[in-house]
Amino acid sequence: MNSETDITIINQALVSLGSAPINSITNIKNDRERICATLYPPLKDQLLTIHPWSFSQDGWRQLAVDAGQPAKFGYTKAFKLPTDMLAGAHAVFDNSSGKVANLNYEHADNFIYCDFAECWVKYCKRPAVTILPAYFIGFLRTAAAALFAKPIADNTELGQEKHIEAYGQPAEQGRGGLFKLAREADARTKPIATLFRNGDPLSQTRR
Repeated sequence: MNSETDITIINQALVSLGSAPINSITNIKNDRERICATLYPPLKDQLLTIHPWSFSQDGWRQLAVDAGQPAKFGYTKAFKLPTDMLAGAHAVFDNSSGKVANLNYEHADNFIYCDFAECWVKYCKRPAVTILPAYFIGFLRTAAAALFAKPIADNTELGQEKHIEAYGQPAEQGRGGLFKLAREADARTKPIATLFRNGDPLSQTRR
């Protein structure tokens, strides 16, 4: 684990632009904090979803039925999705009787609506900042600096330099720079993949 917070990463980005640090993106008191609060969270989520980072992929997780949520779309159950889920579920399986890849469901309003006896999902999660590896923090910090350069430092040229540092030259189509280095570093940290990192949900039902 590291000692970083969203504010320390933001302030590192601002200092790299020659700009003063801010105090908060939740208790906003000035325009600079408002700009960071508007731009930084969606940027971080975007960078977490543009690549299957090892630290943001969860294994199969069984969902619980939410009895307080009315069922919709002609289905009988509403399963609550995890609160740390980013983007959409990568896969949704009906684990009753060993049935997998069942597509008879709807995903809406942070719920999976279906008739499954058991509902399992695999998804991209929003990890805590404290578990982000150094290679991703460096990429995120530089990408944030590129985004902040114009609205905060009023320096378009520096913003372009930071963008190239983060994503590479135009010919690399956003796949170079620190993003490329981070992907390579992440690949070296991945363990040998297994089909179900948290255990095979099918075998758990065959008792």
